[in-house]
Amino acid sequence: MSARKSFLLFLLLSCGMLLHAAPVTEVKAEYPLKNRKPGENVSFSVKAMENGSLVKDGVLEIEIQENGLCVKKLKLDLASENPKVIAATMQKPGFLTCRTWVYESPEKKKTYVYGRDTVPFEPEKLQPAAAAPADFDAFWAKAFKSALDTPPDFRLTPLEKASTKTHKAYLLSFALDGGVRMYGFLSVPADAGQKKYPAVLRIPGAGPGFTAVRHQPGVMTLQMNIHFIDPSDNASFRNEYAKLDSPRPYQTRNIAEPERYYLSRVVPGLCRAADFLAEHPAWNGKSLIAAGSSQGGALSLMTAAFQGKITAVSASIPALCDQNGRLAGRAPGWPNLHGAMQRFEKQLSEADRTRICGYFDTVHFVPKIKVPVNMNCGAMDIVCPPHTVYIAYNLIRAPKEIMIMPAASHSVSPDGSRKNDEFMKKEFAK
Repeated sequence: MSARKSFLLFLLLSCGMLLHAAPVTEVKAEYPLKNRKPGENVSFSVKAMENGSLVKDGVLEIEIQENGLCVKKLKLDLASENPKVIAATMQKPGFLTCRTWVYESPEKKKTYVYGRDTVPFEPEKLQPAAAAPADFDAFWAKAFKSALDTPPDFRLTPLEKASTKTHKAYLLSFALDGGVRMYGFLSVPADAGQKKYPAVLRIPGAGPGFTAVRHQPGVMTLQMNIHFIDPSDNASFRNEYAKLDSPRPYQTRNIAEPERYYLSRVVPGLCRAADFLAEHPAWNGKSLIAAGSSQGGALSLMTAAFQGKITAVSASIPALCDQNGRLAGRAPGWPNLHGAMQRFEKQLSEADRTRICGYFDTVHFVPKIKVPVNMNCGAMDIVCPPHTVYIAYNLIRAPKEIMIMPAASHSVSPDGSRKNDEFMKKEFAK
């Protein structure tokens, strides 16, 4: 390296040392899983660190949120308030959050920082912001009749390369109305001719869906996709999905016409998939679990609401909950259908938006479930916030259990995964 380049590099590094990088911020609640009563104070400890040391200059902006919405903003002068203990409370059921938001350096440069903690306030008392539409049952009866009037025409294609010594793999497809087909990957234990097995209907989270077979020891597994695209050719599958997801995300398309919205066909289709499993000669006739996370968690609950052959549900961080939460001053879960309609369907009235949200809100499906339900929620989740999950959970009348994952954002923690596995093993043993 030339002397000139070495000098320029030294100069750049020296200047960089004078600038303040964004600190690492940390928020910790005292007793984060303690279920408080409205009005009870919570102490949040907040600090900002850089290279292992407390930051001693700049300003840290903080938000206090109730059920996902900001109710108070604070500014900490880190020269005199780092670390800082912040006292907060809320007067209603749900989840209270303290989060760091923006760090402003002495040079007035602003950068986003992420630190948060959340505590529950009697979330078991949360209730929906709006009742189900008056024609909720009629809407779904019509949707099922329309989607399933077409004969299923089940087709199984062996997937030799995906098969193993213990399991045989297949591509399943079947017909729905409109000339479309729904696709899934089926895994069947190789000795299914001699033995019968429990079954799991797995439903994907948001995105393209499953692209490969998943084998589960001692279980028949059907991984159903929801986009009516053949997933056997991965390149073609991704290309077709990209078309589907453009120019606006698939979860927002046709939302102004609920009869054409994707869920109105997908939920009946998943019920047809469960019919296939229940009629398969390898099924043991006892355990048929619907399972999924996020979008898949919601669809598992929705399927169990209408499909009597489902024997249990494992729904992790379920989406599509509390879609009308804005009416009660709460942030809705993914995909925020009301927000999508405000953006893309400006011609709709507020009453129409509220009604349409109601057709597809998980909270209006779960009272119909009659089988055991296992759920979880991430305390740090901003995609499917914990208060939205609890609203659905509170309306379940069947045997149920829920786990708050204290450090989890939009993911299932190791403890949550173990709890899911334990639930399934218990149901398989019946």
